[in-house]
Amino acid sequence: MSTDTRAQAAQYYDLSPDRPADVPFYRGLLPSPTARVLELGCGTGRVLVSLVGECGYIQGLDLSEAMVAICHRKLEAAGIATTKAQVEVQDITNFALDQTFDLILAPYRVL
Repeated sequence: MSTDTRAQAAQYYDLSPDRPADVPFYRGLLPSPTARVLELGCGTGRVLVSLVGECGYIQGLDLSEAMVAICHRKLEAAGIATTKAQVEVQDITNFALDQTFDLILAPYRVL
């Protein structure tokens, strides 16, 4: 039995008609085109995939395996190298990464 409470919703998440138009806001927060960004609660990559071309590197974390799998597929379909963007299943309330970031985002309904 899966413990991924958002597995069922993941396949429909990007179809939601009430998606926020907040990507320009997050784009405006990028300190430079070479910035290293961490997105907490990256989900299916709605923000992450939109920002990948605007920064040096972006790392996404999300607890939902199904959401991360969709984000992985989007990155692969766009031909984005793992040196440019990575996503992984992690609990955003308890994680450790051996790297630093210039900006940390937690978009939309993450908190």
